[in-house]
Formats: sequence, structure tokens, C-alpha cells
Amino acid sequence: MPQRPLLQWEGVAAKGIKKSDRLKSMDADHQALFDKISELETKVDKVYKSSERIRKYFLWTGIITVVVIVGPLLLLPLVIPAFLQSVTLPANF
Repeated sequence: MPQRPLLQWEGVAAKGIKKSDRLKSMDADHQALFDKISELETKVDKVYKSSERIRKYFLWTGIITVVVIVGPLLLLPLVIPAFLQSVTLPANF
């Protein structure tokens, strides 16, 4: 009859380590993973805040660009006739 594979704790018990010690070790492993996940979560939060700040910078850069470039282009048709009239007025005496 083939020998069945040992369960993980049975194999450890066969090596002379108690089941309770193995569970304590697993708890320590779980705590280490939890700590690492918490650390990664704080890093992700910092990256999110930084990316939101950059997004706002790009938004305001776009708004200012539109105001500085498109605004004068829209006002130009209103200003050019008045400018031409003031330039041609002295020439007509």
C-alpha cells in the first residue's frame, strides 16, 4: 500500500517541532504579511495624494493656457475695428 503524503504539520511534528510552535510561527508570518500590507497601503495613499496634486497642477496649467491664448484671440475681432478707426481718423483730417 502506498504511503499517503504527510500533512504539513505532521511533517513538522515528525521533525520534532510541536504543532503549537508551528502555529505560533504561522501567526508571526501572518503578522509580518499584515505589516507589509499596511506599509504598502500607506505608500499607495501617498502616491494617490501626489498624483492628485499633479492632476490639479495640470488642470490649472490648462485653464491658464486657455485664458492667456484663447482669450485674446476671442477679443481680437472686437479690438481691431476700434484700433483701425483710431489709426485712420487722423489721416482723414
